[in-house]
Amino acid sequence: MGRTSSHHRRLLALNSSLTPAYTQARAELLAFEAQGLLVAGKMATSSVCHEAWRQDGTAWLTAEVGPSLPLLAALNAQLHTCGLAMGAVLRKQGQMDLSSVHDMQLALFRGGGACFKAHSDTIDLQGPGRKLTLVLYLQPPEWTSGGALRVQGVGPGGSATDIPPLGGTLVVMRSDLVHAVQPCWAPRAALTVWFDGHLMTAHALYKEPIRPAGVDMAPASVSESRAWSWLPCCLEPGVL
Repeated sequence: MGRTSSHHRRLLALNSSLTPAYTQARAELLAFEAQGLLVAGKMATSSVCHEAWRQDGTAWLTAEVGPSLPLLAALNAQLHTCGLAMGAVLRKQGQMDLSSVHDMQLALFRGGGACFKAHSDTIDLQGPGRKLTLVLYLQPPEWTSGGALRVQGVGPGGSATDIPPLGGTLVVMRSDLVHAVQPCWAPRAALTVWFDGHLMTAHALYKEPIRPAGVDMAPASVSESRAWSWLPCCLEPGVL
């Protein structure tokens, strides 16, 4: 797995070597969606659907669903292995302990300008809950239909960074980072795995709340957490 770009200490985009081929996994997800098995996505901090903020269809790759989606299940296993490897290094560094992993979420934006406005994946980075987010994209290499992942505060001078959702791209980021899916104009598929855990250090962890100026945040998922300043050294080239 080679690193293509490190946008910031809290965000990394990798050109993954995960198998099976993402194009085949994409076809499996599209066939699953054609059966009407995806439901409207919900906010991470609410059981309510907010169509004004999030316009994708989702499903969880549970133990019951997995056997019917073997290619996606294989990717799920590899994402778990990748996340656990990162967690082992972070634990050794005394920074954080990843204690459990969520079922993988399958997400499909159907096009037509569908998007997911600014939000974060956790509301309390200091307490229990999501700490590390892994997103794998399944678009074909010639993708030009929008849907970039826009992550706030990780570019030069604290600017936003856009990551095209090209197939095989694996994004690893802190779960408290504010991010959004820009409008897409064709079906956009992504797989997401979250790792729960807790922080292991208490020094230099807190900064101002991550609420970028001028960013319209989804009201059900505004993060009141404070950022910590760890560097996941396990994401350096040659480790994964």
